[in-house]
Amino acid sequence: MTTNARDESRAAPGGRQWLAHRSPRRVAHPGVASNGDVAAPHVAASVALFLPAFNEAENIACTMQAALRSLSRITSAYKVIVVDDGSTDGTRQIAADLAGDYPDHVVVVGHDVNRGYGAALQTGFRAGLKTGCDWIGFVDADGQFDLDELSSLLQAALVQRAQFVAGYRMARADSWTRRQLGHAWDGLSARIVNHGLRDVDCGFKIIHRDILLAVRLTGTYASISPELAAKARMTGTTIAQVGVTHYPRAGGTQSGASVKVVIRSLRGLLDLRREIAGESV
Repeated sequence: MTTNARDESRAAPGGRQWLAHRSPRRVAHPGVASNGDVAAPHVAASVALFLPAFNEAENIACTMQAALRSLSRITSAYKVIVVDDGSTDGTRQIAADLAGDYPDHVVVVGHDVNRGYGAALQTGFRAGLKTGCDWIGFVDADGQFDLDELSSLLQAALVQRAQFVAGYRMARADSWTRRQLGHAWDGLSARIVNHGLRDVDCGFKIIHRDILLAVRLTGTYASISPELAAKARMTGTTIAQVGVTHYPRAGGTQSGASVKVVIRSLRGLLDLRREIAGESV
């Protein structure tokens, strides 16, 4: 599935960085040489993949290793970035110890205190841009995704000429309560900001660096996911969507469904709607 918002973007006036970027330069698609020919996998565009993590000591090492294995099969130019969001269970130390074994490919950054999922994504995007990689993606550090499917997201970018590829969980392996909350959030956020994604909070996405340079993100909780998609659509970005496998959590405790987080995410969503409406008048 591909969403192309170029026609919609013509009606959106500029004035801010994330709307002013009308025509991104030609995107270097993975597996495509500069002359447009399909290139061999080992000369694919560079990729930085970051893992937002909060108290994932039981999962972080396996997820990092899976990311390294997957990326090394795709391109020789890659980085794995761990974004520790103020963990208290030793997540950052485990990540740092493993990073020492891969000094050329792993970076660990983080927050001294827990600042929320949106803040972790913002830190990850900034760190990804600093690497100079063409593509910057993220996957949740809980081990619920198949990192070998990263190649499917990159292939969709190539085939559909997309600058943003969003995964959607074909069969979400969470509790009934979390699934219902997720469905409600998908529907509500789509009605409020028209992000165009079928599974907006799926933690497996990859975006070309030009798009990230063109948008200004402000969300610090769950509202950042619809914000990223909605603002990317307003720049005329072509968004592809790819079904991905989702596994039950093997260890650790899920977070993000507390009353405080839900309230702050809803507030962020309403703020986003006002921001977008203000840019459209």
